[in-house]
Amino acid sequence: MFDLFARAGSGERVTNQEWMLAMRKFIYAAGQVTGLPTRNIYNQMYGLIKRFSPSAAYEINSMFYGASTGDLTKAIEKGDVSLATTVTQELLAGKGIDAGESVAEEFARLYAEGYSLPRGIPESVTVDDEEVVLNARQAGIVLDKYAEASVQAEGLINSQEFAALDDNGKADALRLLFNYYYYAGVNEATGAYADNRTLLLGEAIDISKVAAAYGQLSELKADTDRTGNAIAGTKKAKVQRVVNGLRLTAAQKYILMGFLGYKNANGENTFKSYIRSLGLSEEGQLALLEMCGYDASSK
Repeated sequence: MFDLFARAGSGERVTNQEWMLAMRKFIYAAGQVTGLPTRNIYNQMYGLIKRFSPSAAYEINSMFYGASTGDLTKAIEKGDVSLATTVTQELLAGKGIDAGESVAEEFARLYAEGYSLPRGIPESVTVDDEEVVLNARQAGIVLDKYAEASVQAEGLINSQEFAALDDNGKADALRLLFNYYYYAGVNEATGAYADNRTLLLGEAIDISKVAAAYGQLSELKADTDRTGNAIAGTKKAKVQRVVNGLRLTAAQKYILMGFLGYKNANGENTFKSYIRSLGLSEEGQLALLEMCGYDASSK
């Protein structure tokens, strides 16, 4: 346990599971010294709780040992929604995401359909071809960003727009939301991902305003002819109809189209005026111009 204090004091990251497991070992050791049956008391209490509430018992046990996707799969196979939600909450907590019940339940449901959970706080990232190991302060920055993502996810999941999506769309919408806050946190902490497209999109438009729309847009397909070949321009026309119907400014619509891979031929002056107002770095403004197909040399 003293080793953990030394690691934390030096700025190294120490997980909650490491702290809790060390505390458990300390309590058991104290029981051996004092003669108190601490191990037996814990086992009896845990067994009693598990009998009446498997999800509560799992939450207690996971504090010491962490959660596993194998546990989630077992809960899903049993059809135990409560336990699956609890396991998912613990899995997300291990990734630095403090998810509410509705968010965890949705992630558990999507996981059962084959979709993955958000990524965790990284141990290290590459910046200018050099590996940067995140210290406790830097990890805390990503943690704060993920806290924002969790709040936004609650609103997204409870929205009518999200409810109208199929599972692919829902997974894409949540992926965009959590990816943005991941990249935003890592970028603020280390400078990595400065030109990442998802980061650029979220810096220019409130990501919560476009997450559900992205879930819909990502599922649009081109029309096909009799032989099954895509008809040129039909997918873009569908995308434009959806984007034009969103409550966004003209410049924001240009940015969303650029993010989706379409270059803009119009609105360059409006676009440049908008991105100058965002307070982005010179690098960020240039990256946005390039993403959206505008001339970056005449910013």
